Amino acid sequence: LTPPLQNVVQVLQLDFSSGVCPHGYFLAHLSQTFVSGTSRGDASTSTDLDRVLNELLKRSPETQCIWRCRYIHHPRSVKRWSNASESGRFMEHCVATGQLAVVNDPLVVPQLLASHEISEAREIFQKSPVAGDEFLPKPQHVAEEEMSGAMEELEHFNEQMQAPLEAPTIPALEAPEETAQ
Repeated sequence: LTPPLQNVVQVLQLDFSSGVCPHGYFLAHLSQTFVSGTSRGDASTSTDLDRVLNELLKRSPETQCIWRCRYIHHPRSVKRWSNASESGRFMEHCVATGQLAVVNDPLVVPQLLASHEISEAREIFQKSPVAGDEFLPKPQHVAEEEMSGAMEELEHFNEQMQAPLEAPTIPALEAPEETAQ
């Protein structure tokens, strides 16, 4: 792109098999780190992201962007209230009794990989009333897609195994007789 981007833009594309959108759709997650000395919420902070998204859409004219969300990520403290107020003491009580779980924000650096989020979610899930259920079960449509793919592979394998059994046999050739001289 000209002019060059201020920093690397990471793009993660997910399809229906990840459970984030219906079959035939894709979710594209674009992320970029910028220097915190720039103004917060300034339109220039997302200029590179806009340029990359526009370039991706230009290269695939049949693709449509049907929804877009833009935000600036600033991590917060896990404790987001003050015990000096009545509402703060209420929040503290809810956390202490397990009625409310407050987790860390995801890392600011766009790694596109889970770090502490999954372990925190699992820990909260295991303390919940539904702890006997499966943690993060596969969405039904993903399981069905995997099953149909597995069935197709099994059918193809069976066909390959049956082919040698059904092939016509060629009678063995007899060795030529040796003539005495």
